[in-house]
Amino acid sequence: MNTKFEKSHVAYPQTEEAMICATADDYPIKSVNIGVSYPDPNYKITRENHALFTFEYVIEGKGEMVINGKKIAINKGDTYVILKGDSLTYRSIPSAPMKKYWINFDCDYASQMLKAHGVTTGVYKVDTLSLFEDLITASKSDKPFNELYYDIESSVNAIILKAGMSLKRESSSEAQTVKEMLFSSVFK
Repeated sequence: MNTKFEKSHVAYPQTEEAMICATADDYPIKSVNIGVSYPDPNYKITRENHALFTFEYVIEGKGEMVINGKKIAINKGDTYVILKGDSLTYRSIPSAPMKKYWINFDCDYASQMLKAHGVTTGVYKVDTLSLFEDLITASKSDKPFNELYYDIESSVNAIILKAGMSLKRESSSEAQTVKEMLFSSVFK
């Protein structure tokens, strides 16, 4: 059983680098792949019944996600989440291809945690750059996975929490806007 990260095969070997660590069943987070996608105007990934969870952070560029026929813009500074089992396509916009950090993983409790925080497959306006930088650092470390595991789990959990909190802020902001509109129309 591999307990260290090793270079991994990636879909776009000329523009991606990835590290993988297959873990034993005694870890809740398994099959961890962490990597960087460098700008590629032809970058396009289609997932059918995706076998893993995917979290990504866009460092630069633009893209779009298409799920159930709906297009969602992806911009610099966005975090996007793809749930295990979902089917979708995501791609770079050729005139401004994305550079991004990402993690693919399997996890026994992730579905419950994501659901509890209202996080679904989609794009979140939340800054998770430092969490992804920590993941990249962990994947390049010479330490065995068991020594890095809690840092990785902590980063994954924090990404979920931040995405969930962004939904609460967005909802609160929309409620405040409606409240202000009602107040101004009543008290003109």
